[in-house]
Amino acid sequence: MQHNPKIYLTLQFSCIKVKVLTGIGGVGKRMQWNLIRLRKEAGFTQKKIAVAIGMDAGSYGRKERGEIEFRISEMIAIHKLLNKSMDQIFLPPDCNLIAEVKK
Repeated sequence: MQHNPKIYLTLQFSCIKVKVLTGIGGVGKRMQWNLIRLRKEAGFTQKKIAVAIGMDAGSYGRKERGEIEFRISEMIAIHKLLNKSMDQIFLPPDCNLIAEVKK
């Protein structure tokens, strides 16, 4: 059995502080307004994004509405698909990011 160390990513913003267990959770349960806007600007439907990152449209919609957290791997896939930085997609625009990785 492989040991999978838990790595916590603490994100300090000017407006909030979020602690995320990488590989397990995403950026927290909140509506993803930037993602919705950027997805629509790029001409993607929820279903097209969902298929591209390997999930069903219902699950993707719940994640976009903040009912379920995005996994880090899903966030990376969306960032590559939309060709935008992670902070442009998943962070409020008025936040300044300071990241600290802890084991």
